[in-house]
Amino acid sequence: MTANQFFTAPIAAGVTLVRLAGDEHRHLARAARVRPGEEVWLFDGMGTRYRSRVEKVGREETELRILGREQVGTAGGRRVLAQALVASKKMEFILQKTAELGFTGFRPIETARSLKAPDGRFDRKRDRWARIAEISSGGT
Repeated sequence: MTANQFFTAPIAAGVTLVRLAGDEHRHLARAARVRPGEEVWLFDGMGTRYRSRVEKVGREETELRILGREQVGTAGGRRVLAQALVASKKMEFILQKTAELGFTGFRPIETARSLKAPDGRFDRKRDRWARIAEISSGGT
């Protein structure tokens, strides 16, 4: 079983075949280079992970078979990461891993020892971070 995890919309009970398209497909096919027959995890950002086997990797989408599902995380309330501002690449990595762990929100904060919020670009950065993490911006 690979440690690779990819975001998906919540999958209804009983559904056994799903397709990934867009950024998640590109990440799976080009960055992670996952091949048919390999197993990966899908996560929905709502506390459910789906063990899946890659059936087909196409040009525009990847077809996966759901092998199992498990609840992770959100029992007992919402989990929000308050993350001090760090360099862009580090922030993106932190947010990817935060989403994979089942956090439901994030809040970028400026601290005495963090980077300073980028002038005039903070809203664009926050939107990008939200897309990367596929989680809400926690009301920031």
